[in-house]
Amino acid sequence: MWKKSLSGETYKEKYIYDEKNGLWYEKQGEYYLPCITLPDEKQNPVGVWLQRHLRYIKQYNQLMTIGQMACVGKMNTIRNVAMEAVSTNLIYN
Repeated sequence: MWKKSLSGETYKEKYIYDEKNGLWYEKQGEYYLPCITLPDEKQNPVGVWLQRHLRYIKQYNQLMTIGQMACVGKMNTIRNVAMEAVSTNLIYN
């Protein structure tokens, strides 16, 4: 009556139906996991003006598109160069 799988389990043992919530469950190892899938995501087309705005941001506002750690690293480098210039030219001379 029931088909056997390669592991020796029947279809009835591998899948069960819960009438309380209306879900099917599949046996994986010792546990039954729900057989659910995510719905397909709706594709929202990007308009022409958003494409142009993103292109502008990428071209002219590069600090916004660079990672924050890279930005902090660049700012620290600038600060260290300025501190070195001040200390060598004003303090030690």
